[in-house]
Amino acid sequence: MGGSVTLFECQEAAFAANEKALAWIGASLIDVVDGEPEITLGEVLATVTP
Repeated sequence: MGGSVTLFECQEAAFAANEKALAWIGASLIDVVDGEPEITLGEVLATVTP
């Protein structure tokens, strides 16, 4: 199954987006989702070099 990665400036914005996504999935895709949707949340550390 496919997925995507979204980056946020702060943890609160990530939590708010996850809540909205879960509500939309529950309301819109209940007939096509087998089981509960899974959202993985965690901190990512990265280094950007020129």
